[in-house]
Amino acid sequence: MNLKITIFFIFIISQLTIAQTISGVVSDANNQGVPGVTVQIKDTNIGVVTNFEGKYNISATSKDILVFSFIGTETQEILINESTVINVILKELAEFLDEVVIVGYGTVKKSDLTGSVSSIKAEDIVKQGAISIDQALAGKAAGVQVTQGSGVPGSGASVRIRGINSMQGSEPLYVIDGIPIDNSGLGAIVDEQENSGQISPLSMINPSDIASIEILKDASATAIYGSRGANGVVLVTTKSGNIGKGTITIDSENGIMELPKQINLLDSNKYWILFNEARINDGDIGVDAERLSLAQNGLLPTYNWQDVVFRIGSTTNHNINFSGGNKDIRYLLSSNLFEGKGIVQQTDFKRISTRLNLDATINSKLTVGSRLYFANINSNQRSTTTNFSAQTGTNSLIMRALVTSPFADFDSEYDDEGVEYYTPIQALEGNLYENLISMFIGNIFGEFKIAEGLSFKSNFSFQDRNSDQRYYQKNNLPKAYSRSGWAKTNDSRVNVFTNTNTLSYNKKIDNHNINAVLGQSVELFKFTSLMTSNAGFENDLLMYYAPNTAEFNDPDKLLYSDSKLASFFGRVNYSYNNKWLLTLTGRMDGSSKFAENNKFGFFPAIALGYNIGNETFFQDIDQISNLKLRLSYGVSGNQSIQPYQSLDQLANDTQGFGDGNGGESLTTIFYTSQLANKNLKWETTTQKNIGFDLGLFNNSVEINFDYYNKDTNDLLVVGNRIPSHSGFTTMTENLGLMRTKGVDLGFNAFVFSKEKFSWKMNGTLSKSETKILEMGADYVESGYNNGWVSGGTQRLIIGQQLGVFYGYKTAGISQFDDFQEFQGLTTQERIDLYHSNPTATYTYVEGYSGGVPRSTAHHRPGEQLYVDQDGDGILSEEDRGVIGQAQPDFSFGLNNSFTIGDLDFSFFIDGVIGQDIANVMNFRLMDFSWGQKLDDSYSRWTPENPSTVYPRVDAGNFGAPAFRFSDRFIEDASYVRLQNVTLGYTFPKDLSDKLKLSLLKVYVSGTNLLTISDYSGYNPDVSLTGNNTQQMGHDSAGYPIAKTYRIGLSIKF
Repeated sequence: MNLKITIFFIFIISQLTIAQTISGVVSDANNQGVPGVTVQIKDTNIGVVTNFEGKYNISATSKDILVFSFIGTETQEILINESTVINVILKELAEFLDEVVIVGYGTVKKSDLTGSVSSIKAEDIVKQGAISIDQALAGKAAGVQVTQGSGVPGSGASVRIRGINSMQGSEPLYVIDGIPIDNSGLGAIVDEQENSGQISPLSMINPSDIASIEILKDASATAIYGSRGANGVVLVTTKSGNIGKGTITIDSENGIMELPKQINLLDSNKYWILFNEARINDGDIGVDAERLSLAQNGLLPTYNWQDVVFRIGSTTNHNINFSGGNKDIRYLLSSNLFEGKGIVQQTDFKRISTRLNLDATINSKLTVGSRLYFANINSNQRSTTTNFSAQTGTNSLIMRALVTSPFADFDSEYDDEGVEYYTPIQALEGNLYENLISMFIGNIFGEFKIAEGLSFKSNFSFQDRNSDQRYYQKNNLPKAYSRSGWAKTNDSRVNVFTNTNTLSYNKKIDNHNINAVLGQSVELFKFTSLMTSNAGFENDLLMYYAPNTAEFNDPDKLLYSDSKLASFFGRVNYSYNNKWLLTLTGRMDGSSKFAENNKFGFFPAIALGYNIGNETFFQDIDQISNLKLRLSYGVSGNQSIQPYQSLDQLANDTQGFGDGNGGESLTTIFYTSQLANKNLKWETTTQKNIGFDLGLFNNSVEINFDYYNKDTNDLLVVGNRIPSHSGFTTMTENLGLMRTKGVDLGFNAFVFSKEKFSWKMNGTLSKSETKILEMGADYVESGYNNGWVSGGTQRLIIGQQLGVFYGYKTAGISQFDDFQEFQGLTTQERIDLYHSNPTATYTYVEGYSGGVPRSTAHHRPGEQLYVDQDGDGILSEEDRGVIGQAQPDFSFGLNNSFTIGDLDFSFFIDGVIGQDIANVMNFRLMDFSWGQKLDDSYSRWTPENPSTVYPRVDAGNFGAPAFRFSDRFIEDASYVRLQNVTLGYTFPKDLSDKLKLSLLKVYVSGTNLLTISDYSGYNPDVSLTGNNTQQMGHDSAGYPIAKTYRIGLSIKF
């Protein structure tokens, strides 16, 4: 009897586990078979794909679960049980149209979205391996242009959403988990440093903590942020815990970095040949005959100073994440350790961070939570991104490497071997920087459900950032360029407190759907800073730790500022029958930065949407799955000026007064340093937007298109010149109007999807142009001014683009045929006449109509000619004109992702077309005077080789008096870049299970692998002055962006 029972149970169990053939048809909502649907047994690699009729057959057991997945549809899981035939109807659009998009102070279904919003997935951010969030946005969202100002580890990028919106910078507002982040960069501790090389607060955020990024672009999406939405908004949501068993995720990677390319300079032999020639052409004697002979025979040794300055860098990045929870509480705890050694010697960056995200359900009415984040950065920089000044010894060591003679060996000092000022080694070892930055960001929030669809939420957030900057210049530099030991410190602190309260309402009545939010917020900002400067130390032992031992003590500087922002806002989203959409938004901001009667501004917006794809007459168009038309109009504000700009400000000084007895005493005096502007008010941007969202082929292809027009009025202009009889030279005013027009195009496509292979592609294309329409004058001088260019390299001109370069247009090189004295001579006779006196001047032939040289003292063959705009025969200020533009014609990004079995592979290409850069470093490297130059200078004009491109070399060309800013220094900086390539392998599930892991993956990744560009500098993706919109488009041999290779491991328990 027992034996029969045992046999019976064995039989039953065997029937449950014996594989059987399961078949069926997968169809769409119209009962049409769908080919290409993946049918897979859950938690295995076993699967099939439906045929052209939507039919499938698969071998499985009754205990197995079949997973049906297809592009643009909801994934379905079905337990087999005793079924042998399983038919499935795909649920269309669910993944796409019901996707929730995060917007300001809430969420909205993607199908109901009327604004222009771009989303970026977390894996696309992490894949690039960027230290800072802003660096990773390039090419990933339509309408977003990212310029990497510097390759300094931890430095920020200049991010512009839909072009330029303000003279005071166009950086967007960053909101992390609902907390507006102060993104003001770490200030320069020495005056020669440029903004692009400064540490960015965003580099303190761990990219691995990010769950998603939404970029709000049009006024409908940004108006809810009022005064800070004019430049767009970047919403960052970090990861949080989910209900379920606790998980541990470990990500660890290591990488190496290298300089993508070196700048091609003269070798020692060419250097001395040109040096000799430059002196002779200036009427001086040449170099000694022995050295010249060795150079002409190519026998002199060459030292490449770039090899001294640059090195192979490295990165290590380790993340550990604990998450989980139940219905009552969810948690996520993560920690990060990042260490990077930059490609310039002694430029290191270290970040340690920890995040704790908690969400708790107290009861059916109340939920609470917190987001707590702490990060600490230690960065020891060097002088790598500076202006031209070398007088205080802080000049960039990269510049020093480019201008120092290739004949000078690494032990040379400032002597006749061609070391200019001091060597790169002296610059490297003599200037010590250290930055220690800590930041805490925290918020606590609670949401109370008042009634069905009605809830109240309160959020308190606090941001605290402390920065300790230290600089010491050793006493190893030549005395002419040092202060015999120089110590500077700067301790600063930024506090931002925000309280936001919102009342949200969601209600659906028949075909009417209402989503509304009403809110109020208060923000308090405070900044303090203490700077010290002491010089003349006996030795370098104690540096800035012993200021009392310095011979010279500069006055300490204590800075303080605060500002307040009070706001009331509201938004209503209404949809009818899932077809007609309406969004109304309004925000009133009151800012302490403006004059008494202009503190408040109201910023409204309206948007309309029409889901025409939901109309009955559209249902028969099989290729079109979704079509939504969008139209919006709105106003946003800008308050990006320093506090107290509308008020009188006092300054102090000391003045000597006679004491009545023939002596003099110093007395402290106070005076008004700023003229008050009682009319200072908000800068406003009015934006109109029209666009559409199109889904094709069951939403396997999505296309988003927008055209926009933005007018920024009452521009905030800091330092505008005013009549001298006012007693002041400048003041802050509202002045002018500029207009930005552009288009955004983005697409996502599932190109191919099979069981073992899939291909997904997405891309962006953006074009914008900002022009100045009104100003207080016909033009305003702007751009980069290092003392060599009168008024700067750019001008703000009515009717022209913002950022046009203004200078002289070159008109070729003067030749023998241009002068009467060389007419009728043989070639050799011409050469001999020229060599008889290289400084002589000659007479232009009758009827000469070519360009003019820089002065009448240069009427000779081989001189650079310039276009004579006014036709007066001499070169003057009136001959300057527009010679280039810093704004690009368009930018793009293209990403391809493939899965091949357990392999995943992706590559990302981005680029910018039609942008110009003023190569400031070439003011020296292409001035055709004495000293180290670009190798192209060797193709200069000589009587034996009369170049039509490059002039003769002449020692008299050196320095500011001889310099003429022209299109010779404007370069096409268009580029196409292979930004990232990543290859990953996920180990099979059976192996992971044996190791008791839920995920085991390895990957290799390369970033900034190849850049195709005609630009002669290190990197065409550069901005010397950071996000300064009045000085954009400049480079001066700044810290190059490294080529990086990484290998990593991901483990999940």
